[in-house]
Order: sequence, then C-alpha cells, then structure tokens
Amino acid sequence: MHGFVGTLEQLQKYLKMGFYIGFNGIIFKEIEGINFRENIRKTPLERILIETDCPYLIPPLARRSFAVKRNEGGPEQIDRNEPIFVKYIAQEIAKIKNLDYQKVAEITTQNAKKLFNL
Repeated sequence: MHGFVGTLEQLQKYLKMGFYIGFNGIIFKEIEGINFRENIRKTPLERILIETDCPYLIPPLARRSFAVKRNEGGPEQIDRNEPIFVKYIAQEIAKIKNLDYQKVAEITTQNAKKLFNL
C-alpha cells in the first residue's frame, strides 16, 4: 500500500491480505481520523516499506537539516524531497516502535528487496 493513509481497521485488512505497508513523510502530519503512530506500531516491521514520495512530503527534520542558500543570499528551507531523506522516515519508525534505527533500516531494505525480487 503505497503511501498508506488509512485507519487502523483498513490497515488490518491490508495486512491480512498480505500487503506491505508503505510509510513516507506524511507520517509527520496531523490528519483527522488517521493515527500514523498507532498504524506504525501495529504494522509488523517485516511488512513495512519506507518511501520518500519525491518530490513531496519532506520530513520536517530534513527541511531544517538541509537548508540551502539561494541566489538571493539568505538561507531558505529546501522545497523538494530527495531519496536521501528516507532515513528520517526510518528514524521516526524506529522511535515509534522503540527499535534501533539500524534494525529498521536493515529489515525495511530486506522487505523492498523481497517485494521487488532484487
């Protein structure tokens, strides 16, 4: 489920059907009726995929960490998501699931390789 934005009930149905669940920068947003933290807690790590959904949905920490200077001279926030920012999604998932970041990175990478037969 690419860029999963749904209820816990929907999540459980997709998991029962055997789907992987994709999480991206939208997990940092507040959306009425959607509890991203609970969805992440309830999704087994072996079923999570991490996405950037470029060029949108930039994780907030990426905006602050990768500020760039424009020709006008002053520092500005970035306005385009990049694949390198996937680490912020993994860090947030690790925090929510109370797991080591490296474990989340390794397992979700294995998940992607399995799904795409790499």
